[in-house]
Amino acid sequence: MSNRSQQFFHLRPSEASCLRIPKQLLHPTVRNGRALPKQWLTASTVDAWKENDEPILLLRMPKSGPVPASVARYLDSDAGVVAREAYKCRVRDPWYSVPDVQVPDFFLSYMSGLEANLVRNDAGCTCTNSVHSVRLRQGINSSHLLDIWESPFIKLSFELEGHLLGGGMLKLEPREAGQISFPEKTALKQVDIAIVEEALTTLREWRHYAAA
Repeated sequence: MSNRSQQFFHLRPSEASCLRIPKQLLHPTVRNGRALPKQWLTASTVDAWKENDEPILLLRMPKSGPVPASVARYLDSDAGVVAREAYKCRVRDPWYSVPDVQVPDFFLSYMSGLEANLVRNDAGCTCTNSVHSVRLRQGINSSHLLDIWESPFIKLSFELEGHLLGGGMLKLEPREAGQISFPEKTALKQVDIAIVEEALTTLREWRHYAAA
Protein backbone atom coordinates (compact mmCIF):
# COMPACT_ATOMS: atom_id res chain seq x y z
CA MET A 1 0.00 0.00 0.00
CA SER A 2 1.49 3.37 -1.02
CA ASN A 3 1.93 6.16 1.49
CA ARG A 4 -0.94 8.20 0.12
CA SER A 5 -3.40 5.31 0.10
CA GLN A 6 -2.16 4.15 3.52
CA GLN A 7 -2.86 7.61 4.90
CA PHE A 8 -6.31 7.54 3.37
CA PHE A 9 -7.28 4.14 4.80
CA HIS A 10 -5.82 4.71 8.28
CA LEU A 11 -7.82 7.29 10.20
CA ARG A 12 -7.26 9.10 13.45
CA PRO A 13 -10.10 8.60 15.96
CA SER A 14 -10.92 12.31 15.71
CA GLU A 15 -11.17 12.03 11.91
CA ALA A 16 -13.36 8.93 12.07
CA SER A 17 -15.65 10.66 14.54
CA CYS A 18 -15.86 13.84 12.47
CA LEU A 19 -16.58 11.84 9.31
CA ARG A 20 -19.12 9.68 11.18
CA ILE A 21 -17.56 6.45 9.96
CA PRO A 22 -19.41 3.49 11.57
CA LYS A 23 -17.28 1.88 14.27
CA GLN A 24 -17.86 -1.61 12.89
CA LEU A 25 -15.94 -0.59 9.76
CA LEU A 26 -12.84 0.49 11.69
CA HIS A 27 -10.16 -1.96 12.82
CA PRO A 28 -7.19 -1.07 15.08
CA THR A 29 -3.91 -1.49 13.25
CA VAL A 30 -0.19 -1.69 13.94
CA ARG A 31 1.31 0.64 11.36
CA ASN A 32 5.04 0.02 11.97
CA GLY A 33 7.44 -1.89 14.20
CA ARG A 34 8.36 1.23 16.19
CA ALA A 35 4.85 1.27 17.64
CA LEU A 36 5.11 -2.24 19.05
CA PRO A 37 5.61 -2.68 22.81
CA LYS A 38 7.80 -5.43 24.21
CA GLN A 39 6.29 -8.95 24.05
CA TRP A 40 2.56 -8.18 24.42
CA LEU A 41 0.19 -5.88 22.55
CA THR A 42 -2.86 -5.37 24.76
CA ALA A 43 -6.07 -3.37 24.65
CA SER A 44 -4.52 -0.80 26.97
CA THR A 45 -1.85 -0.02 24.38
CA VAL A 46 -4.50 0.43 21.70
CA ASP A 47 -6.47 2.67 24.05
CA ALA A 48 -3.34 4.80 24.51
CA TRP A 49 -2.95 5.09 20.73
CA LYS A 50 -6.55 6.24 20.47
CA GLU A 51 -6.07 8.69 23.34
CA ASN A 52 -3.10 10.16 21.45
CA ASP A 53 -5.27 10.36 18.33
CA GLU A 54 -2.86 8.31 16.24
CA PRO A 55 -3.88 7.17 12.72
CA ILE A 56 -4.47 3.54 13.64
CA LEU A 57 -8.07 2.87 12.54
CA LEU A 58 -8.16 0.91 9.30
CA LEU A 59 -11.19 1.54 7.12
CA ARG A 60 -12.18 -2.08 6.53
CA MET A 61 -14.86 -2.17 3.86
CA PRO A 62 -16.36 -5.44 2.57
CA LYS A 63 -16.19 -6.20 -1.14
CA SER A 64 -19.96 -6.11 -1.54
CA GLY A 65 -22.99 -4.63 0.12
CA PRO A 66 -24.25 -1.09 0.67
CA VAL A 67 -21.81 1.71 1.39
CA PRO A 68 -22.93 3.98 4.26
CA ALA A 69 -23.54 7.57 3.19
CA SER A 70 -20.80 8.90 5.47
CA VAL A 71 -18.28 6.48 3.96
CA ALA A 72 -19.40 7.32 0.42
CA ARG A 73 -18.73 11.00 1.12
CA TYR A 74 -15.24 10.15 2.35
CA LEU A 75 -14.54 7.93 -0.66
CA ASP A 76 -15.54 10.78 -2.98
CA SER A 77 -13.53 13.41 -1.10
CA ASP A 78 -10.40 14.99 -2.58
CA ALA A 79 -8.28 12.54 -0.56
CA GLY A 80 -10.33 9.64 -1.92
CA VAL A 81 -9.87 10.80 -5.52
CA VAL A 82 -6.10 10.82 -4.97
CA ALA A 83 -6.02 7.48 -3.12
CA ARG A 84 -7.94 5.57 -5.79
CA GLU A 85 -5.23 6.41 -8.31
CA ALA A 86 -2.59 4.52 -6.34
CA TYR A 87 -1.59 1.32 -8.13
CA LYS A 88 -2.99 -1.19 -5.62
CA CYS A 89 -6.30 0.67 -5.53
CA ARG A 90 -6.55 0.87 -9.32
CA VAL A 91 -6.14 -2.88 -9.78
CA ARG A 92 -8.68 -4.08 -7.23
CA ASP A 93 -12.46 -4.12 -7.35
CA PRO A 94 -13.85 -2.33 -5.51
CA TRP A 95 -10.87 -0.04 -4.99
CA TYR A 96 -11.85 0.84 -1.42
CA SER A 97 -11.93 -2.73 -0.04
CA VAL A 98 -8.51 -3.53 1.44
CA PRO A 99 -7.86 -7.25 0.81
CA ASP A 100 -6.39 -9.93 3.05
CA VAL A 101 -6.91 -8.16 6.37
CA GLN A 102 -5.62 -10.62 8.96
CA VAL A 103 -5.58 -10.71 12.75
CA PRO A 104 -2.32 -12.57 13.44
CA ASP A 105 -1.23 -14.43 16.55
CA PHE A 106 2.01 -12.44 16.76
CA PHE A 107 3.74 -9.48 15.15
CA LEU A 108 7.41 -9.51 14.19
CA SER A 109 9.37 -6.37 13.43
CA TYR A 110 10.52 -6.11 9.81
CA MET A 111 13.58 -3.92 10.40
CA SER A 112 15.43 -3.83 13.70
CA GLY A 113 18.26 -2.09 15.48
CA LEU A 114 19.76 -4.20 18.23
CA GLU A 115 17.28 -7.06 17.85
CA ALA A 116 13.97 -8.07 16.32
CA ASN A 117 10.80 -7.83 18.40
CA LEU A 118 8.24 -10.64 18.64
CA VAL A 119 4.94 -9.45 20.13
CA ARG A 120 1.85 -11.47 21.00
CA ASN A 121 -1.33 -9.96 19.62
CA ASP A 122 -3.65 -9.89 22.64
CA ALA A 123 -5.48 -6.83 21.29
CA GLY A 124 -6.92 -8.35 18.09
CA CYS A 125 -5.14 -5.84 15.85
CA THR A 126 -4.25 -6.18 12.21
CA CYS A 127 -1.12 -4.62 10.68
CA THR A 128 0.33 -2.97 7.58
CA ASN A 129 2.97 -4.68 5.44
CA SER A 130 5.72 -2.84 7.35
CA VAL A 131 5.28 -5.43 10.14
CA HIS A 132 5.33 -9.21 9.77
CA SER A 133 1.99 -10.88 10.46
CA VAL A 134 2.74 -14.20 12.19
CA ARG A 135 0.21 -17.03 12.25
CA LEU A 136 0.91 -20.24 14.14
CA ARG A 137 0.29 -23.60 12.56
CA GLN A 138 -2.59 -25.57 14.02
CA GLY A 139 -1.63 -27.46 17.14
CA ILE A 140 1.44 -25.37 17.99
CA ASN A 141 1.58 -24.23 21.61
CA SER A 142 2.57 -20.56 21.79
CA SER A 143 3.01 -20.40 25.56
CA HIS A 144 6.81 -20.80 25.45
CA LEU A 145 7.60 -18.75 22.34
CA LEU A 146 8.13 -15.42 24.08
CA ASP A 147 10.32 -17.06 26.72
CA ILE A 148 12.68 -18.70 24.24
CA TRP A 149 12.64 -15.62 21.98
CA GLU A 150 14.78 -13.91 24.63
CA SER A 151 17.39 -16.68 24.51
CA PRO A 152 20.79 -15.93 22.90
CA PHE A 153 20.27 -18.91 20.56
CA ILE A 154 17.13 -17.36 19.00
CA LYS A 155 18.81 -13.96 18.79
CA LEU A 156 21.73 -15.52 16.98
CA SER A 157 19.32 -17.28 14.62
CA PHE A 158 17.68 -14.08 13.45
CA GLU A 159 21.10 -12.41 13.10
CA LEU A 160 22.08 -15.23 10.74
CA GLU A 161 18.79 -15.29 8.81
CA GLY A 162 18.36 -11.53 8.43
CA HIS A 163 20.43 -9.28 6.19
CA LEU A 164 22.24 -6.03 6.77
CA LEU A 165 21.00 -2.62 5.66
CA GLY A 166 22.67 0.78 5.81
CA GLY A 167 23.33 2.11 9.29
CA GLY A 168 23.60 -1.38 10.73
CA MET A 169 19.88 -2.12 10.56
CA LEU A 170 18.84 -5.76 10.35
CA LYS A 171 16.05 -6.61 7.93
CA LEU A 172 13.99 -9.81 7.95
CA GLU A 173 12.18 -10.65 4.73
CA PRO A 174 9.20 -13.03 5.08
CA ARG A 175 11.22 -16.04 3.88
CA GLU A 176 14.08 -15.16 6.24
CA ALA A 177 11.71 -14.74 9.17
CA GLY A 178 10.21 -18.16 8.44
CA GLN A 179 13.65 -19.77 8.79
CA ILE A 180 14.33 -18.55 12.34
CA SER A 181 14.96 -21.57 14.56
CA PHE A 182 12.56 -22.23 17.45
CA PRO A 183 13.90 -25.28 19.35
CA GLU A 184 12.19 -26.74 22.38
CA LYS A 185 13.29 -25.54 25.81
CA THR A 186 14.88 -28.91 26.52
CA ALA A 187 17.07 -28.57 23.42
CA LEU A 188 18.13 -25.06 24.39
CA LYS A 189 19.45 -26.36 27.70
CA GLN A 190 22.02 -28.40 25.79
CA VAL A 191 23.43 -25.37 23.95
CA ASP A 192 26.79 -23.91 25.00
CA ILE A 193 25.55 -20.41 25.85
CA ALA A 194 29.07 -18.94 26.07
CA ILE A 195 29.83 -19.87 22.46
CA VAL A 196 26.42 -18.60 21.26
CA GLU A 197 26.81 -15.27 23.07
CA GLU A 198 30.31 -14.81 21.65
CA ALA A 199 28.97 -15.38 18.11
CA LEU A 200 26.04 -13.04 18.78
CA THR A 201 28.35 -10.28 20.02
CA THR A 202 30.61 -10.70 16.97
CA LEU A 203 27.72 -10.38 14.51
CA ARG A 204 26.29 -7.34 16.27
CA GLU A 205 29.67 -5.64 16.34
CA TRP A 206 30.11 -6.44 12.66
CA ARG A 207 26.95 -4.50 11.86
CA HIS A 208 27.95 -1.80 14.40
CA TYR A 209 25.55 -2.68 17.22
CA ALA A 210 27.08 -3.45 20.59
CA ALA A 211 25.71 -6.34 22.65
CA ALA A 212 22.92 -5.51 25.11
